[in-house]
Amino acid sequence: MRLKATAIALAVVAAVGYGIHERKEPGGRQQAAAPVPEAGPSAPFAASDLLGYTPGDDVTRYVALGTPTAAFDAWKLIDSCERAERHAQPDMAARCNGITQQHRRKAGELLSTAMMAGVHGAAVAYTHVILGVPREELAQARRDNANIDKVVSTVVEKLEEAAPRDKEAIRVLSRLYRHGNPVTGERNAEKALVYLTAEHELVPAAGLGEARQRYVASLTVDLTPEQIQRARDAGLQLARNCDCKEG
Repeated sequence: MRLKATAIALAVVAAVGYGIHERKEPGGRQQAAAPVPEAGPSAPFAASDLLGYTPGDDVTRYVALGTPTAAFDAWKLIDSCERAERHAQPDMAARCNGITQQHRRKAGELLSTAMMAGVHGAAVAYTHVILGVPREELAQARRDNANIDKVVSTVVEKLEEAAPRDKEAIRVLSRLYRHGNPVTGERNAEKALVYLTAEHELVPAAGLGEARQRYVASLTVDLTPEQIQRARDAGLQLARNCDCKEG
């Protein structure tokens, strides 16, 4: 089961997700991806970087380590370079030094490996990549690849596994269930209420009283009182038991 799911995840990122870097190349139609949390420093190699190692060198070394955590660290370096390019950041040259097209082509595989292994933050990052693909392209990918629905379900499962330890996973799930599956457009009001309740319990939002009431009303209009109570209880329990790390 794990091998099959991993193969599906690798396929979707290659075909749908990290194909976005190809649209940034000459002749392609550039499409900015949804924002992803800022990559941290390459901690295991930080000292040796003072000796002249580049981010590209670090990617190569992370890949050579062969662990899911190292795969995610490698992906973050590649993603940091691509975001710097996309936004023409002043430190773009430093972030991209040594990052090759071969590294970029491997990025989807690296992210998938980390996501399937449950590395902290990888499922959230993977979801942002998928959400960065235009809806019409996802729809076309769904027509071309019968596994796309399974892939999205796999990603959501990984987010739900991460939620008891990750505030950002809770936020992403709240929005996914609120706005609907990025492929099918279907939404789940009861689950949206679960994660919205947990999100607001963990990070109370000031000044959103009326707006929040309208939004909760839009979620609960089709739910029974039993469903509403069940969702709120589950959300409160998730928040209270959360050993949450920031995303």
